[in-house]
Amino acid sequence: MSQYIGDVSLLDPKRLNRAVAASAPGSPARAYARARLQSAEASIGTYREGPYDSKVKPAGHGFKVCYAGEGAWVCGPTQWANFESVNGKISAFTVGDTPIKDEVWAGHRTVVKAGRLGTVEFVSAYREDGLSLVVTVRVHSKAIALKDNLVEAQYCSPAGGKPEETAGAFRKPRGEELPIAPHATTNATMFFDYRENADRHDLPCAGRGGHVVMTLESSDGSAKRTVAFKVGA
Repeated sequence: MSQYIGDVSLLDPKRLNRAVAASAPGSPARAYARARLQSAEASIGTYREGPYDSKVKPAGHGFKVCYAGEGAWVCGPTQWANFESVNGKISAFTVGDTPIKDEVWAGHRTVVKAGRLGTVEFVSAYREDGLSLVVTVRVHSKAIALKDNLVEAQYCSPAGGKPEETAGAFRKPRGEELPIAPHATTNATMFFDYRENADRHDLPCAGRGGHVVMTLESSDGSAKRTVAFKVGA
């Protein structure tokens, strides 16, 4: 269990692949590990890479994850507990008081069209620490190059309130900002952070049933198309 937690807590594709293998097929634990892996792969070359190391420590009836800070290990507040397994592989657990099945959503090949600019496929989403939402998409461009830019994307909670803007970015080579080529497929990750606004009642935490609104734009700025897709049921 501790190895799975340590692996799934990092944005390291190699360790996340190990977490996928350690979880039961078709289980919420595998869905969570896979969603984290998809986000990690879409984050390569962006500011969301890392952290690169973690320690798992017993806490109460479960575990907490600690990360390497400046000169010391810093443990997060969230407890991982109530583990279940199927045939020796982890199938379910809770993060805080929430079952992991309520923290992750698969896209089930949901594809929305963006006119002559291309399509957006919702790949997966998961909630992080109960106060943030991480969404992974796959963008297929058509005959027009697209801007490598997601700053206009927003997540709208099913509870209403002010939409939260993203700090996401398309996957790209480190240090480069290039347009997405015509007839290309590119993964992207979007990070909607509610931590700084956790005490605001007009900005509800990410939850099942909300939707993402994002805009594709041609690299020369001559064409834009806004699309939306639902996160969860």
